[in-house]
Amino acid sequence: MNPTPAHFSWNDIEAEQINHSISRRFITADNVTIARFELKKGGVVPEHSHLNEQVSTVLSGTLSFHF
Repeated sequence: MNPTPAHFSWNDIEAEQINHSISRRFITADNVTIARFELKKGGVVPEHSHLNEQVSTVLSGTLSFHF
């Protein structure tokens, strides 16, 4: 099986408001989800877990991870 590549623009994906300080946009495929979160200052992502590993990149500002 040879999957067909797809092109997405974050601006074309509607943001989902998680709470007053966090919104996200995401793309899901069979075995991976790629997400872009926008956190306002002081925003806290609730503790959670994934079956897969998570890779994060901070585009601007700072973020503190607690494991």
